[in-house]
Amino acid sequence: MKRIEKIFNFVALRTKGIKDSDEGVTTTEIAEELGFARSNISKDLNELCRMKRLMKTQGRPVKYCLYDESTCCEQYESTCYKKLVHHKREALLFDTMIGHNGSFKTQIEQAKAAILYPPKGLNTLIIGPTGAGKTYFANSMFQYAKELEIIGMDKEMIVLNCADYAHNPHLLLSYLFGHVKGAYTGADEDNDGLLAQANHSVLFLDEIHRLPPEGQEMLFYFMDTGTYRRMGDTKNIKEAQVRIICATTENPKSTLLSTFLRRIPIVIQLPSFQERDVNEQILLLKFLLSLESKQINKTIAIEADVIKGMLGSVTYGNVGQLKSIVQNVCAKGFLLSIGLDNEEVVSLQFKDFRSLLEEGYLRFVEDRERYREFLLHVNQDVLELTPDSSLQVLDGDSYELPYNLYEIIGDKIALLKEEGASMTSIHDFITTDIDLHLKSFYKDTLYASEEYDNLFYIVDASIIEFTQHIQQIAEQSLKCTFSKKFLYAMSLHISSFIKRVKAGLVATKQHQHVKEFVKMYPEELNLANRVKALIEEQFLVPVPKSEVDYLAMLFVSLEGKLHQGQGIGIVVACHGEGVAEGMVEVCKALLNADNIRAVNMPLTMAPKEMYPIVKDAIMSVDKGGGVLYFTDMGSLSMFDKQLKNDLAITIETYEMVTMVILLEAVRKTQLAGKTITEIATELRRFSGYVTKEQLGINSMSTKEKLTKPRAIITICSSGQGTARIVEEIINQALSDYLELVVEVFPISLIDADKEIRKLQESYDILAIIGLTNAGFDIPYISIDQLLDVNGVQYLVDILEENIVEEPQELVLTKELCIDYLSQYSMFLNPVKAIDSLWSYTKKVEYHRQEHYVSGFNLNVILHLAKMIERILLGKPLADIEVDETNQLYQEFQKIILEVNRQLEQQLQIQIPPSEEKYIISMYLHASTTQIDTQ
Repeated sequence: MKRIEKIFNFVALRTKGIKDSDEGVTTTEIAEELGFARSNISKDLNELCRMKRLMKTQGRPVKYCLYDESTCCEQYESTCYKKLVHHKREALLFDTMIGHNGSFKTQIEQAKAAILYPPKGLNTLIIGPTGAGKTYFANSMFQYAKELEIIGMDKEMIVLNCADYAHNPHLLLSYLFGHVKGAYTGADEDNDGLLAQANHSVLFLDEIHRLPPEGQEMLFYFMDTGTYRRMGDTKNIKEAQVRIICATTENPKSTLLSTFLRRIPIVIQLPSFQERDVNEQILLLKFLLSLESKQINKTIAIEADVIKGMLGSVTYGNVGQLKSIVQNVCAKGFLLSIGLDNEEVVSLQFKDFRSLLEEGYLRFVEDRERYREFLLHVNQDVLELTPDSSLQVLDGDSYELPYNLYEIIGDKIALLKEEGASMTSIHDFITTDIDLHLKSFYKDTLYASEEYDNLFYIVDASIIEFTQHIQQIAEQSLKCTFSKKFLYAMSLHISSFIKRVKAGLVATKQHQHVKEFVKMYPEELNLANRVKALIEEQFLVPVPKSEVDYLAMLFVSLEGKLHQGQGIGIVVACHGEGVAEGMVEVCKALLNADNIRAVNMPLTMAPKEMYPIVKDAIMSVDKGGGVLYFTDMGSLSMFDKQLKNDLAITIETYEMVTMVILLEAVRKTQLAGKTITEIATELRRFSGYVTKEQLGINSMSTKEKLTKPRAIITICSSGQGTARIVEEIINQALSDYLELVVEVFPISLIDADKEIRKLQESYDILAIIGLTNAGFDIPYISIDQLLDVNGVQYLVDILEENIVEEPQELVLTKELCIDYLSQYSMFLNPVKAIDSLWSYTKKVEYHRQEHYVSGFNLNVILHLAKMIERILLGKPLADIEVDETNQLYQEFQKIILEVNRQLEQQLQIQIPPSEEKYIISMYLHASTTQIDTQ
């Protein structure tokens, strides 16, 4: 008989027929009778309660008895829940939620609307970072519906985490929709699925972005019709009334089908812990401490400095991380309190947790604004929190331990004392045990699992979280599943790249062989461009095209499409026992490296004895691409010259090896297309991985500019319209070329000569882009040349003094105009405006019987679009002086005024004379100078 059944039978026998909750049995009584560990008993009892085979009280000690629906609501509801049932119109759950009048006010209003909307509520999507409380909030919505008796009191919220089955989509869909016998291999019997279980209740789908597209389609069909089919069932249609709540950490627009999103009218964005004000953060911490106080049934006295350390330690996991910190500190504080004179108080003093909280404390007090607000709400040195039996933890809280950690600690202390262990040994053992318990529990909900601990020592947590997001995108895009190596390799790569950007050491020139290599993998290259945009948005650093190539190459390598290592071996040789082996083991564990070998040199060994051992190691890892040889110091480093003479192997030697440089070396040898010479050069430039502090620092280039700063001039009729658009295009394009530091100056055609001469005094003018080169001997690019498919590269070649063949004339289409107008118009609707703007240029050409090149016409269209926006904003261009006696000017004036009147009627605007003069000047200049913009 299984343990859980033995426990159930014992409780059933002891509590059969009882009517008073005081007659139930406790965990301790079961442990004494059956001899099982209390932690295992607690876990099984909670599972039996969830299955509605047992029920429990909410006071202390917790007692269990047989489930009885007739007495459940009367005797076994929590004190808090009874109060809500009896006074539900006065004090509903949402009204007591921390932030209900602050950061959660809008979200709560949305949630209430979703529940109350007739006839059966609205489907809801909850968005928020890991640990922000998405599951808790969904649970609160469910409880709110029960409080209002919209959902029956006997109903449960059905929960499915889509990530648990993301690698087996068929199994995921089977759990969700059910299946009939024989639907797939292993389907030995019919299964109704979670939709059936959630009938007349709530279905909560966590990590909804991991639901495959076909599952999303099936689900939105159910949302529309209320009907579905089980997998493998072609005859029977099932019906269910289900309120659906989804949750995700991702951007839904990029991870969910648009057709699916349209079925979810309520989207609730939860704030991160850092986005909540300090008062709410303190209240959350007090609430969590009160829960722990209730668990141990003792007062908790906590120093203000411990509170600061806890709040400052929350970096990547939000409220979930805060809860794990609170549980860790309270458990260790509880351990320290045992044996003291006043055991009824658990004292949390900063001196006892300095190693755990010091970094968080410093981070908190360095944030002056946050610290000042803290002092307004906490003005005493020690806060006391007493057990509060009315505090209620919602069922299904994913951050609530399924057992009483303090009971486990007490039991183990008693056991160790019986075995004669000293208090020091007991303390050390239990402290380690606490860490193991909490890490084991939180490994699936936070990024604090032991598996990633080593990475946290090297890479900032924000980069690790970002990389996990990238991994999800990559797996969806490339339709593959990456191993844990992805997280290490990619986070190290991104961290190293950002560090180089901050130091101004990024190479922007694309390697031709790498460029040609990644062209063979278009899917990986497209993915790399997506990641480029995400890195720029997240870390506010420009990503050059050369880095995009390396990202693509890394994706290819991590997919396993290439032989890892590319024939480059690594040998690590250090003095002392186990030093080199320890470093190599870390590399093997983190990056799955098989091209690395450790050599330990005993301190008593002579160099002559050691040399052949090192030589053999280098020969054993050489696969034809050379060997990277890392040493710590002394004689091991001096082998370099002799090794190169004795072996026909390319060897690169590095002294003073560190774990960080070794990880970077291993990572680089796993990239496709890297030679040992390239890796050696990059390793000598390597300065470590970026820290949190460096992520927030704007870097300065290490290269001092000894000559004039470089500049590009853009010219249009006003200097405010098309010239500004061209400025945006140039700045965006050159962001890919970090070494091309260039300022862009938009100027007016009217004063072009004067402005250019003035700028030449202070700047090295590299190029002029726009209507004209104004007669200067400076490389010139017309607008249509710039907008050509090769136009930006042509500009870059000019800037790098590497002139190539000029791009061909642009073929102008309405679609192309709409594309550019969409990018550079503030509020003008390009689709609606394009016909009027397009016909404007054609009418002028017709009246003049003159053809203008595509670049000029595009310039006119962009100028007109900006003009319309200026008019609507009431900010037209200032008036300019023109020679209105000029015959050609008068000819153009007559045409432009006529065409303008038609445009005014179409768009219901009034074009002022100043704007008309600029348009006339554009056409006048194009005709008089006969600019050939090809």
